[in-house]
Amino acid sequence: MSVVCFTAARLTPIKDISINCRRSPTQTASNLAAKSTFVWAGPGSTTHDNMEPELRANANKLGVENQVKFLGQRWDIADWLDASDIFILSSEAEGMPLAVMEAMAKGLPVIATAVSGIPEELGDTGKLIPDPKIDPQGTVKELAETVEKWAKNPELRQLAGQAGQQRAVAMFQEKRMLREYAEVIDRALSANSNSDSISLSPKLQKQMRETDEFAELLLFSVASLGSARSGRHLRNGAAFAICLRSQAVFDNRNNSGLGEKFYYFCLRTRKSDRCCHAD
Repeated sequence: MSVVCFTAARLTPIKDISINCRRSPTQTASNLAAKSTFVWAGPGSTTHDNMEPELRANANKLGVENQVKFLGQRWDIADWLDASDIFILSSEAEGMPLAVMEAMAKGLPVIATAVSGIPEELGDTGKLIPDPKIDPQGTVKELAETVEKWAKNPELRQLAGQAGQQRAVAMFQEKRMLREYAEVIDRALSANSNSDSISLSPKLQKQMRETDEFAELLLFSVASLGSARSGRHLRNGAAFAICLRSQAVFDNRNNSGLGEKFYYFCLRTRKSDRCCHAD
């Protein structure tokens, strides 16, 4: 039965999907050709640096066009993750790619390049392969070897997938994100206020656990804080409007006065012209 190697990414040079097409199928042709299919989901024609025609031509040239499937832009990625055996992301650069987190959460073993935030995401689960900008031959070699090894051994794939899923559950939960955002806001407010250090009340902590709406509040607050402190993300008017919204939501929900203190902090930074710069 064919092993499905799935990638969800734009078909652009920075994603370096050509590595999969260029070498992986042919380097392992004797053992893997009939056992693997590379499925790529992502926009090509809608991007300014579309590589889809080049990728199709390379697949045809190498004689692996039947092993490489182009899905185009999709809205059912979760279903494709469920239907796949291995997830591959061979990017030259990333941020903290959600595609890797989603694959890990689905229990899919991940092969990905050791660039940007990917090593932090994967930890010691899955397989990190060399940065293609530093060692392109090593990237191709380790990708091909890992695909071949995992294609032959379902138990290895299962163990890698389970380890990734456990890490995703431990690290990429909304509750953890909300708690750490709140801690950042608390520290920032404490450092920039003449008043006593502000702590989140038990009632607020309960809202964080039980109310999805609190995520909106914290995201608004973090956006406001980042804009007020750096002046790079939002224009002055937008940042100040978000400060007002945060203040109102805080105080309406728990009557703690924390929102008012946050509002006055933003007001001071606005007056000091730290958030009055254009984008």
